[in-house]
Amino acid sequence: MYGMKKEYGMPEYGQPEAPMGAEQPAAQQPAADPEAEMQDQFQQMAESAPQPEKPFTIKVIDRMVKTLNKMMGTLTDQDIPEITFDSGDAKGGKFDQALPADLFITLVALTQLLEMVGGGEFVDKYSFDPYTAVTDTDIRKITAQLERMMKDKKLIEAIKEMSEGEDLAGDEGPQDAEEPMAPAPTEMTEEDQELASSMA
Repeated sequence: MYGMKKEYGMPEYGQPEAPMGAEQPAAQQPAADPEAEMQDQFQQMAESAPQPEKPFTIKVIDRMVKTLNKMMGTLTDQDIPEITFDSGDAKGGKFDQALPADLFITLVALTQLLEMVGGGEFVDKYSFDPYTAVTDTDIRKITAQLERMMKDKKLIEAIKEMSEGEDLAGDEGPQDAEEPMAPAPTEMTEEDQELASSMA
């Protein structure tokens, strides 16, 4: 298969130098490396989820999943896939495993978000540690924190402003253009001209 690609690539396009020098790195590095690194990070994070001291109650996990999905819906207007919890072969309403990967990774991401939003002003009020969630009581406490976070309009607005601020980060140029010096270059003084020439 790889031989066929090379045979078709060189004679058909008639560019022997470009495929030899640029085609192989372009196919290997950008396509594979970023995804592989991200998957490795997610896998390591999921594997770090703690095992329960005794089996979790499935209903307790179900409630947390529903609360988390509801909260994620309040943080963005975009459609995001809901987290699902499959108890698998669990019997007797108990789940004797660590929290599922998607659920645990989302919880960890939320703790990281709390540290960033508002300069960390919400951390003390709403912080929780998924790495210590080993009992039903721990799960219930995290669920309660999620419910409190949903009701905090200031927190929700701060998260939305932070996400909007990332989009506005590239607008510094137009904002600078609104300053008095930029639209009126003919009014520059001799000192301004000297500064401009020295910067150039």
